[in-house]
Amino acid sequence: MPNPQEPNPHLPTPVKFSRLLYLLSGYNHSTVMFLSDGFTHGFPLHFQGIRESSHAKNLLSAVQNPTVVDAKIAKELAAGRLAGPFDSPPISPFVVSPLGVVPKKSPGEFRLIHHLSFPKGASVNDGISHENSTVCYATIGDAIRCIKLAGQGSYLAKTDIQNAFRIIPIQSDDYGLLGMH
Repeated sequence: MPNPQEPNPHLPTPVKFSRLLYLLSGYNHSTVMFLSDGFTHGFPLHFQGIRESSHAKNLLSAVQNPTVVDAKIAKELAAGRLAGPFDSPPISPFVVSPLGVVPKKSPGEFRLIHHLSFPKGASVNDGISHENSTVCYATIGDAIRCIKLAGQGSYLAKTDIQNAFRIIPIQSDDYGLLGMH
């Protein structure tokens, strides 16, 4: 098992780094190193576009639901997953992507959207290759393969990580790509 540096205590993640390394025992070395480096120094966005400041107005859904947006931002600030507020852009370049809200299945509940695909053709997401922005979720076929591999009498459990994409620390060099207003 590698002996990585201790994680940066300022990285906003509840992931227990030493416990994660213990649980990765037996995994592919490159996977362990990738996760170790990411949870120690932050994960890179792999942005390959031009880094220049820009500012986009929030979506109509955010403008029409300011108390929802304020509550969502307050929750992220309290969890240490956002920095600010600032009177002016804290770093340069600073890309401000629009915020929006989308209703959830339960009435009166919303999900906050940080629209990194705006504007089309010149967005933060447009500067990240498909290879570095694809998420692959487990399927029932994956579960069946695991059960077959483990053999008769094996057990399987499903887990879900709340706020999964919000607990992944980002490399500080990429902070300027994640602005909001």
